[in-house]
Amino acid sequence: MRKNGKPNRGQFKPGASATEAGAAGGAAFKSRRPITQTLISFLNEVVPGTSIPKIRRMCDAIINQAMSGDMEAVKFITERVEGKVPQAVEMTGRDGGPMEVIDRTLTPQQAAQAYAATLGSEDAGLDGEGASVH
Repeated sequence: MRKNGKPNRGQFKPGASATEAGAAGGAAFKSRRPITQTLISFLNEVVPGTSIPKIRRMCDAIINQAMSGDMEAVKFITERVEGKVPQAVEMTGRDGGPMEVIDRTLTPQQAAQAYAATLGSEDAGLDGEGASVH
């Protein structure tokens, strides 16, 4: 029961996913990604003669590169841990000037006429106030 007293009908149990695989599309979506599945399988294998997974060795190599000053490796790690830095986007109008704002608030009558025009009918059975007449 929710705090507002209504039942939790149709909701998932805490920690449960909406799909079998836990992502959009579930198992069917994952089965369409054979390269990804093959890479994951390969990376989870252990390095021969050790008990260390290949993915761990790969991560160690990236970390070692970053620690030795490789800024591409630093960027790679940072973007995966912190996320990419958002890009600034500047919106301008014509010739770099301010954007023109047009207020197109329609009366109910104007909206009904515009709608009727999209249907190819000048008079879609409306009275003078925009109400339907049948």
